[in-house]
Amino acid sequence: MTFSQIGVWLGDVSRAEIKHFTKDPMKAQKSVLKKIVRRNKNCELGKKLNLADVHSIEDYQRIVPLSKYSDYEPYVDRMIKNKEDGIMFSGKTIRYASSSGSVG
Repeated sequence: MTFSQIGVWLGDVSRAEIKHFTKDPMKAQKSVLKKIVRRNKNCELGKKLNLADVHSIEDYQRIVPLSKYSDYEPYVDRMIKNKEDGIMFSGKTIRYASSSGSVG
């Protein structure tokens, strides 16, 4: 298979995924939320937020409070300074990126 053929195949796969998820976007959103919650319920922040008790969008809205960057800053600082994993999400941190702060 050539690189061009691989590109066409990947495009077909992406188009099929988009078509699948846009048929029922709410179902897709629920599925993505469940995966994120399930994957991260045992990290430090997931335990603090009681993500193990989240089984629906309504649970998430009820259990997880609205937040801002300052709520997460101590976690981010620890992750950067101590190179700790499993704090805000399960898995290894690959890289950090700065933003311009344009969103406040």
